[in-house]
Amino acid sequence: MITTNYSCRIRAVFGDGSIDRRGEPAEILLHILCRQVFHSETVINKVFFKTAGNDVVKGFDGIHIVHGPDGLELWLGEAKFYTNREAAIRDAITSLQIHFKTDYLRGEFALVTDKIDSSWRHAREVRQLIHENAAIQDVFTRVTVPVLLAYDSPVVRSHTQVTAQFISDFESEMREGLRRFATSCDGSLPVKVRLFLAPLASKRQVVAELERRLPAWR
Repeated sequence: MITTNYSCRIRAVFGDGSIDRRGEPAEILLHILCRQVFHSETVINKVFFKTAGNDVVKGFDGIHIVHGPDGLELWLGEAKFYTNREAAIRDAITSLQIHFKTDYLRGEFALVTDKIDSSWRHAREVRQLIHENAAIQDVFTRVTVPVLLAYDSPVVRSHTQVTAQFISDFESEMREGLRRFATSCDGSLPVKVRLFLAPLASKRQVVAELERRLPAWR
């Protein structure tokens, strides 16, 4: 049984309408990836930026820190939940180009600063990192952008078993996706970017299954 607390969280994340045109499934995948694979800590949950259940929150899709060899790294995530990979790449690049304009980034940091829990052990260091008086170039040296693109994959859709042919086709698709993203990005961003591809057999089926289950969770 879903507890009241979890039900409130689910309603806050997904709202009460259709999720077909929303990106929350990919944002959740990105969150899991950062937390479980890179052992990140969440700076702030973007649900706090919602003023209504069906709001689509703008800005970064995840704000985390990761303990790197040179200290804390600020991970500012971007996630896309699309049918078409090329459209996901295009819109992700556009979002990043907007987000890393200095005025936009300063505005985003200003929104985040007063929502950081002061009792958190890294609160002071993160606030200093994103402070308005910090040189933006110094901030960029500590920023990593994890980009997760979930999309319909022809390879995943056309195979039902993990065979040698599937592995070969899958690797080719991943390398092509990386190449297309790198070409589109073209080194224009001032920060380190990590790309994660999440190929799906069918976005529509994922949405249908989530919408089937959500009423019992809300």
